[in-house]
Amino acid sequence: MASPVTIPVGPLGYNEIVLEPSQGRVRAIEIGGRIQFQDPDLVVAREYPDGRIVSGIRNLFTRTTDSVTRLRFDYGAGRLEDSFGKRVPVTSVKIPDRGVTFQFRFQEATWSPLGVDPRRFTPGPNQEIVERVVFLDRDGNLIVENFSYGLGSKYDRTKTGAKWRYAAARALGEESDPGPGNRLTTAELQKAVLEREFLVKTTQPVR
Repeated sequence: MASPVTIPVGPLGYNEIVLEPSQGRVRAIEIGGRIQFQDPDLVVAREYPDGRIVSGIRNLFTRTTDSVTRLRFDYGAGRLEDSFGKRVPVTSVKIPDRGVTFQFRFQEATWSPLGVDPRRFTPGPNQEIVERVVFLDRDGNLIVENFSYGLGSKYDRTKTGAKWRYAAARALGEESDPGPGNRLTTAELQKAVLEREFLVKTTQPVR
């Protein structure tokens, strides 16, 4: 067993003490008609402000953003799977409709699905449009890339085209300098895309 490590989780009202670390695996389960993810190996104790400690908590739920890269695409079976070989719908790698919020010391950032054409959306001064792409490499591993269009800036595909191409080519194993005539075509690069979505990232001070 690894040495205990304390992870502060202030907004939740307790600290978590890691008793057995994660092994990087993920289990997909269906709850209420949607897929959620658990870490099957992580075991923690929770220490509350009043001194109570609840030990041996396992099968903790994990965020989609933390779980996606633990999944794998089986090219032979033609499907996405969790660490136990269970089929996972491709749409489950997308950010949940309710969005996700990350809280830091002085600010929090919320990522929410953009329900309209990004070309029609004008972000506020504390918002940015993010193109989130899940790429597949040749071994079936998932790679997540976030392409930001700038704080308060409108969608402009020319700003991220080169970055998108580089990420897709890297996923497919193209050399950094393939030479004339050896660069993968756009159609070939598109084969590396498992899922693509547009999000609005909103940043604000912690209340």
